[in-house]
Amino acid sequence: MLHIQDPSYSRSYSTHEALVHTCSNSVSGFGAFAFASAKGIELLFEDDEFDRLLERGQYFLIVGIDEITNTASIGALEKIRENRPNLEIKVFLHNERSIFHPKVSFFRDEHGKGQLVIGSGNLTIGGLRQNRECFAMVHLSKEKATAVQEEWQSWLDESGVFLKDLDDPEVLRRASENVRMLLRKNRRQDNGEQPPEPIQEPEAELEPDANWIFTHENKALIAEIPRSGARWKQANFDKGTFENFFGATPG
Repeated sequence: MLHIQDPSYSRSYSTHEALVHTCSNSVSGFGAFAFASAKGIELLFEDDEFDRLLERGQYFLIVGIDEITNTASIGALEKIRENRPNLEIKVFLHNERSIFHPKVSFFRDEHGKGQLVIGSGNLTIGGLRQNRECFAMVHLSKEKATAVQEEWQSWLDESGVFLKDLDDPEVLRRASENVRMLLRKNRRQDNGEQPPEPIQEPEAELEPDANWIFTHENKALIAEIPRSGARWKQANFDKGTFENFFGATPG
């Protein structure tokens, strides 16, 4: 079944909703995502339904690190894995000119049947909820689910040299480099420069909170908070600031 994630579409169904719904009826699974941000990782893997899945069985996650996935992403993965022994995580690290680019998750239920969620959304806030994405949910018989797992395992067996631990020194180096790349991109955009053509799909920047959207044109307020003996320190604002900066109404 095809689903469209589009905040302006009346029948929008998000990748996040699909993954959480599917894992709630499953006992094991695996997934691979090209890019992962800290907020996307937390949104999905700190969900109660994923925790319940990990109480029933295992989930194996592989994330790419060609772009976007950075030190904050690695830190979020390490934190989430700490108390979840049934969550296995590897980073796909390679030195080829190609890009690790999948966005897929597989789940298997207690009867052996399976379900694939395959689409365009990465493991980021944008990919899971905010961007306009498409994905398909594919229901699998017991035999086809077994075939999918066998194909996955065959690929894992041949890709072992690329699958690295979160604390691998080269993984940490690449994660740090991705931070610098994103900061350079942001600075170019703030200066009105056109960034060079990306070698793959663009993704969110250092991903601001969905409720805290800002641009370089927004005004900032700097206020001095004076000392006042043993009293609480407090900032005082005139009526104009109260109304025009904060958008508040006196009384």
